[in-house]
Amino acid sequence: MSDKFVAVQAYSQPLEADIARSALEAAGIPATVADTNLVNMNWLFSNAVGGVKLLVPESYAEEARAVLTGEADIQTEAPAELPDLNVCPECGGSNTIDTRRGRRWTFLTWLLAGVPLFYPPKGFRCRDCGSVWRERISRRHNT
Repeated sequence: MSDKFVAVQAYSQPLEADIARSALEAAGIPATVADTNLVNMNWLFSNAVGGVKLLVPESYAEEARAVLTGEADIQTEAPAELPDLNVCPECGGSNTIDTRRGRRWTFLTWLLAGVPLFYPPKGFRCRDCGSVWRERISRRHNT
């Protein structure tokens, strides 16, 4: 049997209610927002209807109030692994930037022919030692 939804908080703006709904969903509490469209049509209606209401199932009401007041101890997942960094094959530094070699020739062919005849290949350049290479090299593959 499904729970009856009850209002745990009312907000004057729909954005505030959506932020609170996101916080509850991050804590594993199902939530929805009521009267959002009415208040978006005319913000003066917010006081007339009692604000934008944050609704949760009745069985989650106390837990939702604790999350909204900051009294709940919320368990979060570990952060995701950092993305691969480009490392220089010469010095091993990670101070690298994306670069395209041959941009001048591409621009020259564009001026002469009206269209670029080739696109410069993408590569990487180390800001520390100045070396340039084409393929992506990650730390994970070097160790």
